[in-house]
Amino acid sequence: MSVIQGPGKTTPRFIQDVLSYDPVNLPRSGFNILTHIPPVYNDQEPYPELISSQCCPHVYITKPNQTKLLPDDRQIPGVPYKVSSVCTICRLHLELGITYPRSNIPRHTHIHHLVPLPSNSKESNPFEAKGQGLETYRFRCSYSTCAVQVSVKFLSPLITPKWVKLLTDPELVQQRAEEVIKTSPERYEGLGLPLPIAVLNNLRTYIEHSLQDKQRTRSIAFANKRFNLCFGLQGEPCKELLEFLEFTSQDDAFWHPPRPSKSATLPYDTPLNIFLDNAAYELLALINQRPKLEAESQPVDIHNINIVNSVPHFERLLDLIKCWYLVDPVLGRTELTFG
Repeated sequence: MSVIQGPGKTTPRFIQDVLSYDPVNLPRSGFNILTHIPPVYNDQEPYPELISSQCCPHVYITKPNQTKLLPDDRQIPGVPYKVSSVCTICRLHLELGITYPRSNIPRHTHIHHLVPLPSNSKESNPFEAKGQGLETYRFRCSYSTCAVQVSVKFLSPLITPKWVKLLTDPELVQQRAEEVIKTSPERYEGLGLPLPIAVLNNLRTYIEHSLQDKQRTRSIAFANKRFNLCFGLQGEPCKELLEFLEFTSQDDAFWHPPRPSKSATLPYDTPLNIFLDNAAYELLALINQRPKLEAESQPVDIHNINIVNSVPHFERLLDLIKCWYLVDPVLGRTELTFG
């Protein structure tokens, strides 16, 4: 394989730029922090905007069911390893991937120098029908004995602002619940009004059960009190959202949860499993954003979810985990070492 040449970035800088990139809030200068090389400045000239002041300070957490980390001892040629993440602030989805073209590529002996490759505008987007935009960037290491390929994919949030308001606006949530109670005051006597955090968590739980729990994936009766209080009488006020999330209702007075493949291997590779897992993590991000008072008033059980910052996983994926810098105490010189 020929050695690729040209300007690029070492992986520590590359990871920082990935964390800073916000496809929703691009700088007015048109500068792309992932693929463009910063210009050489003269102090007399104005500095162009490299990152928008409106960009999200992303906090990415890992989605383990869509992640496949590289083993410490070996790599399989052609097998894509990846870390899939979601930002807990803006709910942008990020997938960082790496592929080794052959098995004898040395690891932990050099820092990758990543050079951008031409984009493939024809790459398919399995979630386009769900309204998700996809941005893909590809890079290759210029190191002569390496040539690993790295990909970065960004997917826009699934849950639109309209649906976020439907689930989290306290007045809308209260109004739905009160209208349900009016239909049968005696039946709902003693039940408190749900807060938005409970609405979010109940929807997340339904989706999680459809993905993971064969025994608890049951149809939801139109008369289900908790369901009605959260989503309105027979779920009608939230019907559009529920159907978007692959819930179905028929003439049997039930809502039927999504039917993803329960035998799907990890990491997920079927579009429906990935879609539902993404939705569940977006709901988790919205839960995390609720006021502390709500969490104290109606605690939700999310302790079984392993919430892990993705940055260490990015570093491990790109072979940075065993690289570090030492500073000579006498000369003040910084030396890159590997272990």
